Amino acid sequence: MLWRAWRLGFWESIDTTFTAVGPMVCTLQILAFLEIFNVLLGITKSSVGPTLAQVLGRNHVLLVALIFVPEVYTHWGVALMFFIWGLSELIRYPLYLYTINNSTPPQFLQFLRYNAFIILYPIGFAAENVLWYNMLPYIKEREIHSVRLPNSINFGFDYYYFVIFWICTTLLVFPFQYMFMFKLRSLKNKKKTN
Repeated sequence: MLWRAWRLGFWESIDTTFTAVGPMVCTLQILAFLEIFNVLLGITKSSVGPTLAQVLGRNHVLLVALIFVPEVYTHWGVALMFFIWGLSELIRYPLYLYTINNSTPPQFLQFLRYNAFIILYPIGFAAENVLWYNMLPYIKEREIHSVRLPNSINFGFDYYYFVIFWICTTLLVFPFQYMFMFKLRSLKNKKKTN
């Protein structure tokens, strides 16, 4: 998937990235919900909170918003987001396989796991937020996922304002999450030296 995204998105045309790999990425993101169960069942040693946040965050931007705003499919942020997601999974999933099989992963893979986030996480976060910013006018104009009053259940919901709240929340949480990842990196490095 990453190779296809790279070849089609960066070499042929960034404009066609979503058309070329979007359906595959959507399918893989739906399957990513299994990660939550893997954590709950103890198959992987990750924490539920960060896993849930990552899966829900990615699925929100892709499956709840982006697929409903085709005007943004050609934005460079889509290619960048897919590329960064793909790179991070190329590091994470092989490491999980080693862990599940009670094997020691190669040193370079462990190094990447606890260092690549320094670059990948802020770039991926920025790409997602650039897309949110570009989707906002379409979400507002078309009232995507909004429920207007009056209606039979007497409930109103404006997805546009929810997205603004979402963006503000993620902007506030990002520095803490990023620092937490540095703390995990530091703990992992201390374990190696002992």
